[in-house]
Amino acid sequence: MATQEILNKTPLSLAEVKSKIASLKKRDAELNFRANKVNDYISAHNILSQKSAKELETKLTELEMSRIKDIHIKKIIDLVPETTDDLRTILSSYNISLSSDNMKKIIDVVKDYVPKKK
Repeated sequence: MATQEILNKTPLSLAEVKSKIASLKKRDAELNFRANKVNDYISAHNILSQKSAKELETKLTELEMSRIKDIHIKKIIDLVPETTDDLRTILSSYNISLSSDNMKKIIDVVKDYVPKKK
């Protein structure tokens, strides 16, 4: 059996994964089992379009918070927290702490991308 080597690890938002799956669908006639499972998950949980996700990523990066890394930004994009408590919960799994002011800045940027409730 051939061994596989990981060359690069880059965090992706769900919107980016959705576009990768779409390109796989175009390339291959059928998705494999795992790709189908990922596609099902993304269809059920994807909140933002790829364009909106990219805009939000740019705005969050422009905040230039030294403690916030790319992986944190991607998770914020995927989950779109509405309150500072939601954001605190998301970031608690990464063992990162931010000041209340920085959390407020992030929420102020994210609130424009929160989907409207029906």
